[in-house]
Amino acid sequence: MRAMVKGEFGKHVAIKDEAQIEVLKAGAIRALSNYMLYESGSKDKRLGTAMKKFNDDERADIGKKDGKGPKK
Repeated sequence: MRAMVKGEFGKHVAIKDEAQIEVLKAGAIRALSNYMLYESGSKDKRLGTAMKKFNDDERADIGKKDGKGPKK
């Protein structure tokens, strides 16, 4: 994880535009937040179950939109 974060920051070290830096910061915050939620879900059974149900429901909805998913 550390190496991945360090690598991402290294890729963007030459960027000087403040607006683009803010976009990159927001992306980094979102990625770390998602990672923390994922890790919490793997340790907390109730949260893990809720996350799995949400993901299953989202996949089913995507399938309905393109006509390929399971029918409920």
